Amino acid sequence: MLHRLPPRLVHACTDVVAFARLQAAARSDKLACYLGVDPTAASLHVGHLIGVAAVRHLAGIGFTPVGLIGGATALIGDPSFRDKEREPLSPDIVARNATALEAQLKRLLGDECVMVNNAAWFSRMSAVELLKDVGTHFRVNAMQSREAVKHRDGLSFTELSYSMLQAYDFYVLHREHRVRVQVGGSDQWGNIVSGVELIHKLRGRGEDAVGLTVPLVTVGKRKLGKSAGNAVWLDASLTSDFALYQYFMRLDDDDARGIAGLFGDDEAWTKAELAAHVLAMARGDDAVARARKLTGLLYGEHTADTRAAVVAAAGEADEPPTRVEVGQLVAAAACKAGLCASNNEARRLEASGGLYLNGARVAKGCTLSEDDFEGGVALVRAGKSRWKVLKR
Repeated sequence: MLHRLPPRLVHACTDVVAFARLQAAARSDKLACYLGVDPTAASLHVGHLIGVAAVRHLAGIGFTPVGLIGGATALIGDPSFRDKEREPLSPDIVARNATALEAQLKRLLGDECVMVNNAAWFSRMSAVELLKDVGTHFRVNAMQSREAVKHRDGLSFTELSYSMLQAYDFYVLHREHRVRVQVGGSDQWGNIVSGVELIHKLRGRGEDAVGLTVPLVTVGKRKLGKSAGNAVWLDASLTSDFALYQYFMRLDDDDARGIAGLFGDDEAWTKAELAAHVLAMARGDDAVARARKLTGLLYGEHTADTRAAVVAAAGEADEPPTRVEVGQLVAAAACKAGLCASNNEARRLEASGGLYLNGARVAKGCTLSEDDFEGGVALVRAGKSRWKVLKR
């Protein structure tokens, strides 16, 4: 039934039969699907890209993509799978974040994407209207029993209302933009089901409304995202092209295979293929070319003639330098820069031939000289992937 959408992108669906029917009718009936994000940060992150990929596939089938920015819901805070209530954000911060996220989501979903902000309709509703017209369709016991919040003691009324607000988003988009499918992460299942149920209550059981959840991107069995504290940001000012590319190059093999299985049809993708795919999706092919060039310069074999290019590449990779002294042991400088936990570890790395300075293997007891600092900086590397910039 889900043959038109790659199975790897589907975690759960509220109504498989209705979804198949909607896929067949999407183009002719001018239907739409939507993905919502709350502007609780100034950037989207890698974890958002699975939902983006699902919406892109649905757009290829014929659905008009709709991107919803939760300008109102971000002020409330989603309690799903959180141990405590979120710290409230000021309206100014939310508005600033919303502007940034709207531009990102618009670029990711394409020019045909329709962008909306739920502050537009919630700002027009009084508290009495919301409680009378929407709140009456929700039962507190059912909301508290949702998997996402049932572990919490002392859930505030504000947090409890979040699911109702997200449900109303789906209803508004269903009514005004012909949205029939909501896409969200698997941790959003309860909120999405609430939206489907509200539409059926307000618009009738005969109305098609489907919730589709996608798998979460995980690293080390932990969700990749802001709430987990391990977000990999899509904004280039927060994560450079090189850093985003190298994040995937440095993943544990099992994590890389798992993520490759989400983004591509083949888990046998190399880490380089995975890194290129994600970076191209987030930033475009030019970003991939830049990251690959820097990777080749930083981690390839070098001669004295290429040292200047290596050092320049290190600067372009946005790696903050560590100040060291001329005459200092290279092993000690590597330790100071954070490549090794101790001087003893650095010396062992040096003795094993795994320590490099400006692309050349460091001999035992080697010290830093003036000539090592072209342009005032030098590059020290441990093994094939970990490196730091030194500054005299």
